[in-house]
Parts: sequence; structure tokens; C-alpha cells
Amino acid sequence: MVARDIMERDLETTSPDDHLADAAAVLEEHRHTVLPVVDEEGKLVGVVSETDLLAFVLPIPAEDMENLSFLPHSYRLPHLEQKDLRDACVREAMRSENLVTVSEDEQIGQIAFLMIKHNIAHVPVLREGRLVGQVSRNDLIRQLVHPCLGIARA
Repeated sequence: MVARDIMERDLETTSPDDHLADAAAVLEEHRHTVLPVVDEEGKLVGVVSETDLLAFVLPIPAEDMENLSFLPHSYRLPHLEQKDLRDACVREAMRSENLVTVSEDEQIGQIAFLMIKHNIAHVPVLREGRLVGQVSRNDLIRQLVHPCLGIARA
């Protein structure tokens, strides 16, 4: 079985120039954790996730966020004013380097390996650089884990 057999095809996406607040609203409304970022031609240029949104508003550079246990218990993130999501664009928070992607012909076992190795929940599926779908951990669990546990697929 390959990516094209199980991938989600009807995806919500955003543009690098969209407002970050709009992308955050799409993530919340559709209960997604990650949103692919595509250009005018449908080519994947990045992803923006819930984690990226949190990192964007924290007053600490992302590379220094290894451990925030030093913060006092009274520290309140809602009072942050360092960055304002209302004026920011997706390109300011999205990740565009070292993206893990697969082709439509990638074996689902290899996709599962990539997700585990890179600790990611979704893998964009590309055809000639254009986003054509996405495989999530849930898609893989339904195909790989449920049969091993004797759970019937719906």
C-alpha cells in the first residue's frame, strides 16, 4: 500500500501572505494541528502548526525553548505583547526548511518510519512539487495498527 491509497486529498491550506490569525482560525475550526502553506501554483513552500504559533508568541527564541521549566509558576502567556498575531503573516511563523515530504508512490511503512524518526504527525504528499495530499498518523494507524490488533476498519 502506498501514500495515494490512504492520503487525504481535500486539504485546508494557507498562503505565506495570509494573516497568521486566519491560519490559526483554520487550525482551530477544523481541529488540525498543522496547515500546509502553498504558493499560487499549489507548490508546498512550508507548514505552519500549533507549535509554530506558540513559538511565535513566546518571548524566547525558538532555538532556546529546549526547557521552559525555569519560568516561575506565575508566568502568564496570555499577557504577552511581544508579538501580535493580528498583523503577522504566515511566512513569519511557518517552517520552510527540512520539511519531510513523500511522493504518491511512497510505501506506507516508510511513511510511518519517517513520522517516528522526525516526530511528526502529518506528511505532505507531493507530485512535481505540488501538494496533492497528506498522510496523517491516524491514516497509518487505521491501515497498519488496527489490522494487527484485530480492529475492523470503518
